[in-house]
Amino acid sequence: MGTGMISFPGLGINNLEINRVIFRIFGQNVYWYGVIIALGIIAAIFVASYLCKKANLDSDKLFNMFFLAVIFGIPGARIYYVLFTLDYYNSFWDMINIRDGGLAIYGAIIAGLLAILVYCKIKKLNFWAYLDVFAPAVLIAQCIGRWGNFVNQEAFGGLTNLPWRMEIILGGEAVAVHPTFLYESLWNLVGFILLMCIFKRRRWNGQIFVIYAGWYGLGRMIIEGLRADSLMLGQIRVSQIVAGLCVIAAIVILIVNAKKRMPEAAAAVQPAEETEKEEIKIDEPKETAEVTAPEAAAEETAEEAPEETPEAPVVDVIEAPSKGFEAEIEEPEETVAEAAAETAAIAEEAEEKIKEEVVKDGEVN
Repeated sequence: MGTGMISFPGLGINNLEINRVIFRIFGQNVYWYGVIIALGIIAAIFVASYLCKKANLDSDKLFNMFFLAVIFGIPGARIYYVLFTLDYYNSFWDMINIRDGGLAIYGAIIAGLLAILVYCKIKKLNFWAYLDVFAPAVLIAQCIGRWGNFVNQEAFGGLTNLPWRMEIILGGEAVAVHPTFLYESLWNLVGFILLMCIFKRRRWNGQIFVIYAGWYGLGRMIIEGLRADSLMLGQIRVSQIVAGLCVIAAIVILIVNAKKRMPEAAAAVQPAEETEKEEIKIDEPKETAEVTAPEAAAEETAEEAPEETPEAPVVDVIEAPSKGFEAEIEEPEETVAEAAAETAAIAEEAEEKIKEEVVKDGEVN
């Protein structure tokens, strides 16, 4: 039935009996591997549906893309895997039989992307906007799917004596190896949380997908170097090369887009700076004028004052038309006594003229 023993002696977990088959139906085995992959796909659909609403995208078209990605992604993953392991298969049935494992995630991603791209071209949809929705969903599916490798006792690393080492039975004896399936599962979980946190802050379509490619590529490039069952092309680990190219491409794209948006950010800041400068320039002359105007007037008055030399005392002969006003005017006694005789007649005439003008203007004193 495909039973295996797995232990984590450094963590106190010993002799876990793992049966690869859950149950049988119609004479066929139902394997944990397939069920775990299906659970990953279901989780991805829920995540993508949630993000689709946040991004105001068409959920119906998203489900169509998901269907196409799964339909083409699974064969793509198998083809990618078989191309690098042709010597292990004796028949065409062995090549297409995926119940025992043998799927390569890069093949699934490539085939799924091509299917989504064609669909977006036909429906005239924004390809990169939808990829931003798919990226976190794919990561959570990968996180869950790696536990299928655990059940199948595959995708493990080289020998190690670390505290979290995993012991499996190879060739009839227990061997302690790196649990690389666990490394990648945890790496994908952290990446999923990261992408979900920055999803609302994305600045351009495709940014989340590019970060996904860089994040997953970086982790896969490191972890792939520890694995003992890597797909090889001669002496080259294929997945490690592909992962490294993804990291480089992601870094280049992020830098290029950041530089493109730097002038826009500068243009958005520049008007504010210029406005502040203009306000300062406008305010300074006002303050200077307010301060210096009285001083200038005072200086002019001070300069003109010495030039005024009174020739003789001047006596105002216009008297107020009321007694109150006459009481307020205090004339020097000597001046009034000397000019009283000469100005009596003039004062009376002036008083009569003033009264006539007041009556004409309608004013009351």
